[in-house]
Amino acid sequence: MKVKISKTEHPYCYKGHQYALDIISGKIPSSRFVHGACLRYLDDLDKGVFPFDVEYAERYLRLVQNFEHTIGHWETKNIIYEPWQCFVWMNIMGFKHPQTGKRRYRIAHVEVPRGSGKQISIYEDVPTPDGFKKWGEIEVGSRLYSRDG
Repeated sequence: MKVKISKTEHPYCYKGHQYALDIISGKIPSSRFVHGACLRYLDDLDKGVFPFDVEYAERYLRLVQNFEHTIGHWETKNIIYEPWQCFVWMNIMGFKHPQTGKRRYRIAHVEVPRGSGKQISIYEDVPTPDGFKKWGEIEVGSRLYSRDG
């Protein structure tokens, strides 16, 4: 592996990386699709064709976990990502094109069953009475459309 993911310096990326290792080792049962994603991630790290910017990915994971829960009763004030969530987002945010520095992955398809801690991306388009806005632009009290109008 060409990238050093430190447990102390990059705890969220480390959590995602450990998740991939646990999937590959069989410690965590998974589908063949999740297993394949973890193998690709580890292969991408080893080959280094698209460098992994661990600092950038860690910065993103730290930022989004500063958001507070808005509904329900939770043990913590802030949202805390599960290892699988760290794995998904560190892959999306961390791999960069070597010449342009832009993210390798601009679109991701993630399927998650009910009750598994899904969240909306800050870049997701949300219908409002004033047209579409990015989820990251929505504030408490914003008027939104729902699927039932």
